[in-house]
Amino acid sequence: RRWCEFLALAAILAAGGALRFARLDSNPPGVFADEAEKAMNAWALRCEGQAFEFAPGLGGVPAIRWRRWPLFVDVMGVKTSAIYQWALAAICSPAEPPSPARMRAPAAAAGVAALGATYGLARGALGPGAALAAAGWLAISPWHAAFTRWALQGAFIPLFIALGML
Repeated sequence: RRWCEFLALAAILAAGGALRFARLDSNPPGVFADEAEKAMNAWALRCEGQAFEFAPGLGGVPAIRWRRWPLFVDVMGVKTSAIYQWALAAICSPAEPPSPARMRAPAAAAGVAALGATYGLARGALGPGAALAAAGWLAISPWHAAFTRWALQGAFIPLFIALGML
């Protein structure tokens, strides 16, 4: 019985991983500004140990300011957690800037990890059948799959909530 539960969970994680990692370089198409900022800051963290911030400058032209080992990054007055930049910096190569697939990989990995954390949380509270159902639903959930294919720090929220409740 335990073996069947393990195989079912492995299948759910594989399906969730396939939905999140397949064609990350082209789906979603292009790279939007927030993804580019996170990729360049991750690359700067990997290579130099510092990230850049855009501050309002004279005449509306942004001024670039460098920060060593940041916990938060401020881009044109919007301060966000640097968790995504740090996660991406861990897999960046100093030799070349991150590709779209690589810049989105931490979000996809956090999405798959959230499946396992959801399973663990639900198993303790509701039992193995409900845990497999919860993880399976999250694996094929359109909003979760789509959300964990963009280079955004918010992709870590479902994982951290499930881990915190665990």
